[in-house]
Amino acid sequence: MAEILESRIEAYRQSWATGQPDRVFSHWADGGFEYSGYLAQHIGLDKVAAKAVVGSMLTLSADIKVVTLGLSGTMEKATWEAEINFTVPAGFPNSPYKRGDKGKAVGVSLIEWNQEGKIGKQTDYFCWRKAL
Repeated sequence: MAEILESRIEAYRQSWATGQPDRVFSHWADGGFEYSGYLAQHIGLDKVAAKAVVGSMLTLSADIKVVTLGLSGTMEKATWEAEINFTVPAGFPNSPYKRGDKGKAVGVSLIEWNQEGKIGKQTDYFCWRKAL
């Protein structure tokens, strides 16, 4: 069971690190998906709205590096602690960063998978942290 959880998170982490929205979206369930990201106050988004938000976020970032800090849970529910580092190619809305800055967000994602192994719900609690 732990190997399946680790495998799911590693595949998802690698998808985020590509910066390619469609790679990230491929992990999301087709029906009933819900996303909340408290850093930018995007709460209770369906898949269409979440695609717009996450897609925009990925296109505003460059050189994305996602580091897993911790992982706990089951095949159905997990907490994923992560650090996201990136270069800001343009102004990043609602952040302390400007063009060319090294950005960093740290926090936790609460993830629920459906029976097909797709993410049905993701709730992110992240904070900006100035990269060193």
